[in-house]
Amino acid sequence: MRNIAHKFIFTILTLALLIFSARQVFAADGSELNTAKVINVGWQSASSIKHIGTSMGLFEKEFGPDGIVVKFQQFSYGPPIIEGLAADSLDFGEVGDMPIVTAVANGIEIQSIYKTGVNPDSNTLLVPVNSTITSVSELKGKKVGASIGSSGHHYLVLLLAEAGLSVEDVEIVNLGANDLGAALAADEIEAGSTWEPYGTIFTGSGSAKLIAKSGGVKQNTSTVVARKDFVEKNPDITVRYLKVILEIEAFIAEDPERAIKIISKESGFKESDLAGLLVMKYNPHFTDFDWDQMKKTKQFLLANNLITNDYDIRTLYTDKYLIEAEKLCKAMGK
Repeated sequence: MRNIAHKFIFTILTLALLIFSARQVFAADGSELNTAKVINVGWQSASSIKHIGTSMGLFEKEFGPDGIVVKFQQFSYGPPIIEGLAADSLDFGEVGDMPIVTAVANGIEIQSIYKTGVNPDSNTLLVPVNSTITSVSELKGKKVGASIGSSGHHYLVLLLAEAGLSVEDVEIVNLGANDLGAALAADEIEAGSTWEPYGTIFTGSGSAKLIAKSGGVKQNTSTVVARKDFVEKNPDITVRYLKVILEIEAFIAEDPERAIKIISKESGFKESDLAGLLVMKYNPHFTDFDWDQMKKTKQFLLANNLITNDYDIRTLYTDKYLIEAEKLCKAMGK
């Protein structure tokens, strides 16, 4: 019993020391830190972080005792989340590679702090279910839907280039993910590029069929992004927020079938729509391959005059909060 008690006390002291150390590391200017009482988070429809975190009460368990409330605001795709961060109405968000690379190039004071799970086939190219189009080369002169500034947009351009076409060879129609599905079903566009789970949803509903997946062409590197001002003033809160995300992704990796059931119940998506979770790979730190993919995204944006400011792509990410969050999880045996 004495050994158990000593071990328990040691664990508690270790956790306290880690939290204290995190505060000391980030308290650069001596200002009052970690005073936020509301955390505003932007999320998209199939967000596993939002659905699992709220249904299992993980955010409330972590922050409730301190009187901190985590509020979630839903968006249909990434660029409006960036706008919310830029306007200080959001503190954290989940976006793909295109929005964060664009935002940093435009001087918006945000930063990526965590790489979420990666699905190698996260982007898809679809056509209406009765279409006779079977290859990208047949898109010349056609109307193609995509969310401008999204990973689906980048994927479309890469596919066109592989087929010897350019954006001038098609008419790109700017559509959010849900609107893209409706446009395909109504034959208002002749093809559409989107991201999961929408590709699976639209094909499963019979409103579209698949002609290409992004594996080997593009990796959509999604990340948790944050306002620099918020994380600098609330480093401990940021570390704890990432700790919850680590717990969520560990749960998904260990039991993806149960995770799918929870997300399906919370989101209204069919379980079959969420099969992409079964192939997700989880490593919250950027790898050399990830950086190579992000660099290609930046080069695409520059080449198409979607951004004009070149910069060191690695400056858009910091792992200092993640490292502290991992220490907390390890100390808790998670």
